[in-house]
Amino acid sequence: MKLITKFEGKKLQIELITLKEYFKKNKDYCFKPHYNDFSQLVWFKKKGEHFINFEKQSFQENSFFLSYRNQTQSFLSDKNEGYVLSFSDDFLNHYEKDALNQIQFQIFNLRGSPFIKITQSESDKFESLFKQFSDEIKNQDFNYELQVYNLFQIMLLNVERMKRRDPDFNSFIDQNFMLALSFKKAIEKYKCEFKTLAFYADMLSVSEKTIITVTKNYFRDTPTGLMRKKRLLEAKRLLINTNLPIKEVSFRLGFQQTTYFTKFFKKETSMTPKVFREKIGLEF
Repeated sequence: MKLITKFEGKKLQIELITLKEYFKKNKDYCFKPHYNDFSQLVWFKKKGEHFINFEKQSFQENSFFLSYRNQTQSFLSDKNEGYVLSFSDDFLNHYEKDALNQIQFQIFNLRGSPFIKITQSESDKFESLFKQFSDEIKNQDFNYELQVYNLFQIMLLNVERMKRRDPDFNSFIDQNFMLALSFKKAIEKYKCEFKTLAFYADMLSVSEKTIITVTKNYFRDTPTGLMRKKRLLEAKRLLINTNLPIKEVSFRLGFQQTTYFTKFFKKETSMTPKVFREKIGLEF
């Protein structure tokens, strides 16, 4: 599995191209499990399936897919039509310090479905916005960079409006929501170590009960469930992204014995690490 760094050395850290162009430019990796150091908004005009975090998920025609930075994904067909808007954190931070927070909290927050079904009127609106965006990039008139960013903000606002139709969407950002996100960032940092809930509570200066409450409210899961899923995802990444022996993978994930890791992995996926590695290898 490959890490893609699209914008290294480029002045304008954003790109909009058609799916057809994207498939042609990135054919060496986009049809295999990979992850990017940038975020993407993908517009699928035809229904199909997409490979997200090692699971196939179906989407309807005229759907947006929100891919956050470092998310494992793979395109499963080169027959679809649409667009891919890719952008880096640097692009967001260059113009407005709070823009990255808007992306993380309101749009790419992992709540609800990763797909958004759009209406015909919304489709027409985005066709117009994408054309304006492409024209600005192509013509590079005076202050075009700022105009590109303004068009991008309009796109984000419209995506957020559409995402609000999801019953799991919660637009109210308060101290509890910030705590829930801080907890998710903390388990990402220590995903290869077995840390207790008490450790995270002490780290975040809150009670264990508070963490349980906010994770259930905002992520529909328990702290233990989130920690388990994060470790499982990292296990899958190591199994596919490296040729490390399974014994070494288990040690990197904090398991003292390979048998414990195998038991954990099989309980979560109904297959052993060896079978999983072989199965994904055959599919891609």
